Amino acid sequence: MEKNIIVTDEMGRQIGTTYEKRAWGLVKKGRACYTDDTTIMMFAEEDTSGYVFHYMEDYNMNYIYFDAKQWSLDTAAKSVGERSYIQDFDGKMTEIFQVGAWDSEVSRIVSEPIALEGATDYTFVFWLNGGENEDNDETCRLEVIFDGDINKINSYKLNRTFIAPILKVAGWELYAITFTTPEGASVSTELRFTAGKAPMAVMKAEELSAYDGWENDPDLYEEYRPYRANIVFSDGWPSGKEYWYSTACLKELYPEIKPPKRKPKRGNTEEGAKDTKSFDFGKEFSKFAKTIGGSATAFAGKVKSKASEIKNSAYADRASKKTKEAAEKLKVYGSIVGEQVEGFVSDITSAENQEKMKNVIDRVGEAMTEAVRKGDEAASAVLSKTKDALNKYRESKKAEQEAKAAAEAEFVAEEMAETVDTIEALEASITAAEDEITALQDRAEALDDEVEALNAEIAKEPEASESKLDEVKALVTEKGEILEKLDALRNKLDTLRAEKAEAAKKAEALSEDEEDK
Repeated sequence: MEKNIIVTDEMGRQIGTTYEKRAWGLVKKGRACYTDDTTIMMFAEEDTSGYVFHYMEDYNMNYIYFDAKQWSLDTAAKSVGERSYIQDFDGKMTEIFQVGAWDSEVSRIVSEPIALEGATDYTFVFWLNGGENEDNDETCRLEVIFDGDINKINSYKLNRTFIAPILKVAGWELYAITFTTPEGASVSTELRFTAGKAPMAVMKAEELSAYDGWENDPDLYEEYRPYRANIVFSDGWPSGKEYWYSTACLKELYPEIKPPKRKPKRGNTEEGAKDTKSFDFGKEFSKFAKTIGGSATAFAGKVKSKASEIKNSAYADRASKKTKEAAEKLKVYGSIVGEQVEGFVSDITSAENQEKMKNVIDRVGEAMTEAVRKGDEAASAVLSKTKDALNKYRESKKAEQEAKAAAEAEFVAEEMAETVDTIEALEASITAAEDEITALQDRAEALDDEVEALNAEIAKEPEASESKLDEVKALVTEKGEILEKLDALRNKLDTLRAEKAEAAKKAEALSEDEEDK
């Protein structure tokens, strides 16, 4: 038997191959859906605590795992951080690496060089905590550098919603970042984490199969917090009434938000069939449209999964009299399930509001399946409305993000221009002060020569003339004044040089901001 079915994740990335029978079993259990006759897509199951992570045992990939002992602080970047032991999810001691601080300094930790095969896919797996602040101006990224060449660098932003984690547990996020090495027999590869304006922590992750069946455990108030949990605080965020986003304040603001009845636990779960007899399709879809947020991937996956069940059921029951009828229905609704759903699923990559959708998705999916089976024309209208709602939301978010990014980039550019002008003005002042100091030093030396010449003349005279003594006195007085000016100018020069160094430091930070933008 051949593994002739391709397996992808929800982002469309190939994660392995499997047998046809195994693929059909995953679809039947609701763990995957067919995207074409030879491909299935794995997706997370919705339940009362979010979703359940499932790992494919047929995943063929080269893995790299984080090990704190093989990483060190980048001293060239004046980095701050430390390795320390904490308790992991099972209460065992594990070593983490914390890096960065709340100030504007950028800190970095780097791995030991790793010799990897060229033109090969590798996946770096790790747990991440923190790395965000309430001003949304932090730096939090993973960088992969090949052969020490900064032109061969892959950069991955790990803050906000740039890259979605595959699992969230107790304030930690599980990432599996895949990269491809350049051509070559052997490629020296260096990994590094960079943090700025917010501390972050990295912890070792096990093989992905170890997390099979773990339930997603997001923060109840995730959409209201300005940043994700950080282990520097006992509960993930500052406490006290002065912080509006503290857990205590958010509990008062949103008393309707309740913890799930079941505590998040690891392992597969089974739920009984839901009762749909009294289901009001229009009402539920209206609520769904209001809370659709940035993603309907799981919902669309369920719709496609149900449609695939009908299709495969028809294929498996070729001897049945119902086969022809089922095939005709699929032909009619093929464009709905195949084109409209596929169209918006391929565009949606965010997962911002899965928590909001969890109480509606299953029932909408079941009602949609029933509509498809009955040949109800409402199915086409619902899918069309869903697509329109998603497109409208996506376009509005895109415009909002682009406007925000443009404004931030313009602000940084103006700041940089002002800083460059300041540096140039300081350089001119420094040059002028240095020239003035040089001129005064030359004048002081000339005065010494004049005083020495006058003293020589006075020594030759039998009686010193009053005029020459007054002239010497005047020269000495002038030199004293010059020395005072020199002291003041040197102090001014030190101040100017310090201001220039501070401005240069600001320009460097702004340059990094421009790079991030």
